[in-house]
This record gives sequence, structure tokens and C-alpha cells, in this order.
Amino acid sequence: MDTLPKELRQCVKEIADTKCCDNAAIVTPLLPALGTAIGTIAVCKLNDDWTETPNIWAATVQRSGGGKSNQQKTVWSPLFQIQEEWLEEHERMMEGRDPNSDEEIPPPRRLITTNTTAQSLLSLLANNPRNAIGVYKDELGQWAESFNQFSNGGGDCQVWLETHRKTSSFIDLKSERDKQNPFGLHQINGAVTSICGAIPPNCLNRLMTEKMIEAGLWQRFLLAQPPQRSRKWRTQKGTYSGYLSQMFDQLLKLDVGERLPLTLTDEAQAEFIAYWESKDPSTDDSDDFEF
Repeated sequence: MDTLPKELRQCVKEIADTKCCDNAAIVTPLLPALGTAIGTIAVCKLNDDWTETPNIWAATVQRSGGGKSNQQKTVWSPLFQIQEEWLEEHERMMEGRDPNSDEEIPPPRRLITTNTTAQSLLSLLANNPRNAIGVYKDELGQWAESFNQFSNGGGDCQVWLETHRKTSSFIDLKSERDKQNPFGLHQINGAVTSICGAIPPNCLNRLMTEKMIEAGLWQRFLLAQPPQRSRKWRTQKGTYSGYLSQMFDQLLKLDVGERLPLTLTDEAQAEFIAYWESKDPSTDDSDDFEF
């Protein structure tokens, strides 16, 4: 929270006060929303051969009825509005198009998706000049459970893990073979697939199967369980929506050309090094992973 810019920090506090929730309940969905808007246009340079894109998977862990859905929808609302405007723009373009034209139909611009398979995810990334997509899941448990419900569940999980690694990967999908792509080959070049979701604690523990843990699925998530605050009825509407809309709009207007390398301040670099060294696998003898 303290590392956020002053204006954004004030915005988070205002939303939290309006929603009667802890600041962490707002910051958690905010981080992947920011990652979605930034996409691949900027990278954080940690050292000479290590850069990171804002590929953030974050989930709020809270019991049903705790208000988690409303909190994350408030943060993502400007992105949904922008996506609606893009789709409307594409519809207007198609209305004025000659139906007999052989000209290739450009796909609509995509920013977010709420329900996607691994195959459709690859298509969304391929048609996105920012090479980024935000995945919004109101109930994250349904997304994770889908990996065990279908015959290709394991393959779907692997595709998602590949997108999180942010490296150049080549994925073959038989179901995606067609005339334009006869081999079903998809290349992922440092894509950003930021995920925002919410999940009850009992559901999360049930889904922390040995298979999922060995694959490293849940270890890639920023999991936060904010403390509950007493509810207080409020009639005054906050002023944060205008700030959020302006912030996301400005981020999306940044040039999608060459990536901008950003370096950490000395203080931030020292904190990151301390964190990274604290995660030394040679000193971690824990075999359990339970929230």
C-alpha cells in the first residue's frame, strides 16, 4: 500500500472506506487491473539479464457474502467500460462494411475477458497488439476446477502456466488446427495475462491438490485474506471513479512500440533483494501449501 503513488493510495483508501473493507481488499484486484492496462509496453529491469512484465495473478480469499465481488468490480469497472466502447466501435465499423468485400475482417480490440479457455486465450493474445489480456473471474474456483473436469484440463493448465512465465513459448493445440494454422502452433512472446479473482477459503484449500501444487499454479498467485470490517450504511458516492477511469485511459494510450525499461529505486531494489533471498529454496523444507 505504501509503495503506491500518493494519488492512487488516496483513491484506494476512499474506495475502502466507501465499501467498508480493508485496503488490501482493493489493492489485490487493483494490481492485476494495472498489469492489464500496462501490458507489455513497460518492463521492470531487475538486473542486466532479468526483466519482468506486470503479469500479476491475484486473488482475494474471503468467505461468501463478504463483499469481495463488489469490491473487485468497483476497481475493474473502468476497464469494462473501455472494453464496451471498443466493441461498440467495432460494431459501427462493421455496419458500414460492404458484405461482399473480400477484405479481411479485423478482429475487435480486446482488453479483458471473463470466461475463456486456454485455446481462446491464445487467440485473444494473437489479435491483441499489446500482447496482453486481463482475465476477470468473479469466482476463481470455477476456473481452477475446470482443469480437472475435462480431458484437456492438464493441457489448459500448462498453457496458463506458460503465459505466466513471460518467456517465448511454442504451444501445439490439435483443436486449433485449421487452414490458416494447419499445425495448431501458437507462439507466446512474453505475453501479459493478468488474472483477478475471488475465492472462499474452504474452496481454495480443496483445490490445492497435489497436482496443482506440483505444477506451481497457486504459488503464482498473490493471495490476500483481508480482515473483515463492520458494515456501515453509506449514501454518499465516492469520487474515485473519475480518477480510476482517467488513470486507466492514460495507461492505454501509451505507445505500444518498443518496451520501456524501468529500473527500481535503490530502496526498492534493496527490498526486492531481501525478499528474493528470503525465498531461497535450499532453506525451505516445507512440503505443505495450505492457506
